[in-house]
Amino acid sequence: MTNNHPKLILIAFLLLGYVLCFSSCGPSIDGSSDATFKKSYQELKKGHSDKDTAKLNSAIKVLAFSILGQRMDAPASGRQLTINDELRKQLDGKRYSTIISMAEDSLKSAKKREIAFVQKQIADLQTESKQRKAPYEALKKQLGIIQGRFIKIEQHGGEPTAYFEFKNTSKYTLDHFTLTSIIRSVSKRNIVTSSTSFFGGVKTLNYNDTLTVTVSISDFSKGETPEVPWNSIVYPVTDLSRYNMVASAYAQEIEINGKDADLNTAKWSDDDQADFEQKLHDLEAKLKEAQNLPENLDNI
Repeated sequence: MTNNHPKLILIAFLLLGYVLCFSSCGPSIDGSSDATFKKSYQELKKGHSDKDTAKLNSAIKVLAFSILGQRMDAPASGRQLTINDELRKQLDGKRYSTIISMAEDSLKSAKKREIAFVQKQIADLQTESKQRKAPYEALKKQLGIIQGRFIKIEQHGGEPTAYFEFKNTSKYTLDHFTLTSIIRSVSKRNIVTSSTSFFGGVKTLNYNDTLTVTVSISDFSKGETPEVPWNSIVYPVTDLSRYNMVASAYAQEIEINGKDADLNTAKWSDDDQADFEQKLHDLEAKLKEAQNLPENLDNI
């Protein structure tokens, strides 16, 4: 039997040499002028499949957008080259494989920068909210001696009415306090109903005493919150989550032994918390998009 292995090895080396020569010794871009660039670009595309030609076109676009992005981030002073001129300068003398590598390196760098940028935005948002929220949380803890909770929504005269209960869990007898009751939609954080009730000398809360606050839900409020399925609600409602709602009930202000603790003095509120959560949600979605950005031309 004839041994053909040396011939096969020789053929393999010849083919490999051809491929390497085609990628490293093939035609290159002449960026000396607009005309030579266009002519050399057409020469560069010869011998490549439609798929590889499309990949080359994508690479050129990526590099052009990279130049545009750099210009947007840097001052315009001192610029003499147009974007086309700068692109021709970058591609001058470059062959197919080099241009593809340049574009994919640009994609990887852009993805890395975008991820880092969004991560910094998230970190800055969390730091700012933490700094602003700290005094608010301290006051909330102090005001927590009155504990509030949602009880139910019932129909009264055809109008829904929300019931909240507040309980004094402290050793103090309280006769000066302000109570806040809120129901929001979960999906859009719109206010369904809210009430801030001030009690100053008209009601005394001793240890373990409870106080019920009722808040009506008007037709106007229902119209402003279409995300709540009002027509399908079965009363009484004790589980708000079934109808895309959530409640909060807390003491807004309490005077204890002549000293006043008031959430209004803090630079934070429920609305600020809702705004923070929405911004964080949006940035986390933006981060996920950045993490899914392509790193090679085949995924564009």
